[in-house]
Amino acid sequence: MICPDCKEHVLKSEATQIGRRYFHPECAEKRSKQEKNSDTEKQELKELKDYIYFDLYEKKVNMPFIMKQVSEFKNEYGYRYKGMELTLRYFYGTLGNSMQEGHGIGIIPFMYEETKKHIRTVMNVKSSLKDFEVKEERVIEINTPKKSDNKRIRRIDMDSL
Repeated sequence: MICPDCKEHVLKSEATQIGRRYFHPECAEKRSKQEKNSDTEKQELKELKDYIYFDLYEKKVNMPFIMKQVSEFKNEYGYRYKGMELTLRYFYGTLGNSMQEGHGIGIIPFMYEETKKHIRTVMNVKSSLKDFEVKEERVIEINTPKKSDNKRIRRIDMDSL
């Protein structure tokens, strides 16, 4: 038998069967990882589309134009779909910038690296807080001094002026 992945001979007793084909164990593992990555990528693309369509533009969007931009960013810059989604969430959600109609998602190349830094910072803070324990809860009462009427206000005699 010949492994369809590496095109080398493989014994049936040593091969791993996927469907009707037989692979080297290493080739089968590599293929399953590729399929798993493909499934993850499909899920990330779906989440990006949903965020853009439902949350960002509220169903008033030119999706072919947006998808052209998404594929450009993926092919030219090597951006991941999840990274693009997080960049949009950071720029519009966290930073509070407003949407401008007709601009699409062209902000991604300008904000992608800043978003990565922000997410790393947030993850570092979360990991450092994971080990943090509050040892003892303290309650501090602050009593504000009350105004006392012990001082008498001297009245001014208007006639003497």
